Parts: sequence; C-alpha cells; structure tokens
Amino acid sequence: MTTICVFGDSIAWGAFDREAGGWADRLKTALLPKGHQVYNLSICGNTTEDVLRRMPAECIARHPDIVILAIGINDSQLMIQGTLNAPRSGTEAFRNNMRTLLIQGKRYAKRVIIVGITQVDESRVKVLPWAPEKGYSNQRIQEFNTVSEELCKGLSIPFVALFKHIGMGDLDDDGIHLNSTGHQKILRAVKRLIDVM
Repeated sequence: MTTICVFGDSIAWGAFDREAGGWADRLKTALLPKGHQVYNLSICGNTTEDVLRRMPAECIARHPDIVILAIGINDSQLMIQGTLNAPRSGTEAFRNNMRTLLIQGKRYAKRVIIVGITQVDESRVKVLPWAPEKGYSNQRIQEFNTVSEELCKGLSIPFVALFKHIGMGDLDDDGIHLNSTGHQKILRAVKRLIDVM
C-alpha cells in the first residue's frame, strides 16, 4: 500500500468541482482499488508559509510514501495599493519556502511531486470583484512556476507543468478555480506520474 499526502490550497482542495470533489479526491477514488491511501490535506487560502507550518505534524501522523505539493496561487496574489501591485509573497520568499518544503517533503516521504500553478482568467481577476484590493497576474504565476521548476530540477523532483495545459475553458466562472474538466486534466497528469513511480 502507498500512502500519499496532498498539500495545497483551494484548487487542490477541490473547490468548484461539482462532479467529484477535485483532482485530489479523484486521485483517491482512482487509487483506492489498488490499496493506496490518499489524504487531501489542502486548505483553502493556504500559502507556502501555511503548509510549512503544518507539514511536519501531518506527515509524522500519516507516514507518507509520496508527498504532493500543489501550492502557490495564493503566494502569487498581488495586493493592489493605488497604482502599485505589491506581491503577497516576494519571489525570494517563495523560493525559500518552496526549497524548504521540498527538503521537508524528501525527509518525510520517499518521493515528492510538485504540481505547478494553473493560469487565471485575467479579464476576471486582475482585480478581484469580491476583494478589489487583491488581484492575479499570469506573468507573476509563470515567474513562480519557473522558480518551482528550477528547484525541482536541482533536487531531481518531478514537476507537473500545468500552465499551458489548463486553458480558459477549464476554469470556473470566478476565473481562478478549475471546473470539473480542469480537475480531470490534473488528475490524469498526476496519476500518470504516480503510475510510473
């Protein structure tokens, strides 16, 4: 039996997948017949700092064979102040947090996988209608994906690149979260990787 712990934010948690509860729950359903256990430990709104604080206790309690990190969209968020767009997490802070998460993941599990950040519909979320002091930028998301991918290469950790594979048609109406089709695409990409491990 393989034990898998998924750490992430609302996208990994499964927000807006009205069919099957998100890609991590779909993964649990797909792997259960093989005797594998998937724990979706994702929390809406989490950043890399949040996952850093709770990963050790969660992993000690579950003894995972695989840790999947699907985090970063909230780190990439821009705090809009007049004409300035101040990042919620700076690039170096994000790099340091991700490096520490990867090292921690390797300490607690035999294998670690990083799921890249998906693109957003900027026409809807450059400024969030429900929180006008916040917004998202695909350029910023790509910068953070590049940071994660470089770290993964340096540590020989698989990186699931999603930015170009999850399109506008895979997003829910809010422009950030995925619809059921988007979650199914992530499931396929992650499961394909797990199947060859």
